[in-house]
Amino acid sequence: MRRMNALSEHLKGQAAAAFSGKGIILGLVLSLSASAALGLFLVWLNTEGTRLAYKVRDYQRAVESSFEINAKLKVEHSFRMSPQELAKKAADLGLRAPRPGEIRRMSGSPSSPSVPAQE
Repeated sequence: MRRMNALSEHLKGQAAAAFSGKGIILGLVLSLSASAALGLFLVWLNTEGTRLAYKVRDYQRAVESSFEINAKLKVEHSFRMSPQELAKKAADLGLRAPRPGEIRRMSGSPSSPSVPAQE
């Protein structure tokens, strides 16, 4: 029993020595280091979140711009493919409507001779 009491007292003394002076300073330094590291991580995380938000906004603007350009191109295509514009362009190029007998219809195979159109 005396031996256990002596051992117990010895361990209590070592524990008290460990938490005095150097032990407290070491614990304080470790906790401050961990707090600083966590703080830096949170700052980095916030910065990355902000950077990604700006990037997403830029991509959204690019998509909206693409939709606007697409709509304008569709309107221009419709205008250029209108019968009036095609007739004007054909006249500028010297094209005219075919006369009767000038159109020949081809059968399905490429090697077959041309057949006159039925009128």
